[in-house]
Amino acid sequence: MRHARHAATPSEATGFLKRWLTGALKGTVDLRPAALTGVQRVGKESIFSDLNSFVVDTALNHEYAEAFGFTRPEVVELLARLGHSDKAAELAEWYDGYDFGGEAVCNPWSVLNYFRQGCVAQPYWTNTSSNSVVKSMHAAVACAPSS
Repeated sequence: MRHARHAATPSEATGFLKRWLTGALKGTVDLRPAALTGVQRVGKESIFSDLNSFVVDTALNHEYAEAFGFTRPEVVELLARLGHSDKAAELAEWYDGYDFGGEAVCNPWSVLNYFRQGCVAQPYWTNTSSNSVVKSMHAAVACAPSS
């Protein structure tokens, strides 16, 4: 991926990604179904058209909504099993902020850390990602000569 990000031209990046994904997803008999995850939607009509049989599921699809976090009933059950039913309101206030396909779910990373830390509410999600790639791309664009 580093090569694609630092490619001299968009066609070089496209070529790299196409070879990489085609080899990984179609060039093996050992892989049956595969899932591509991320924030970028890969379209059937795009540069990856050599790959076929795509099914695109997003956070707006209800079918897999429960897979993105803990549902309210699951959180209630976790609270009861761990003897912290009295913490339901606090947990909901801090971590019940996602809506996937119409299903309300709680942030799983934060819920698990909440329990792990003795039911201490904190913004556990703040150290889970970095914007370094976005910042470096922005810097590269900002410094590039305009045409």
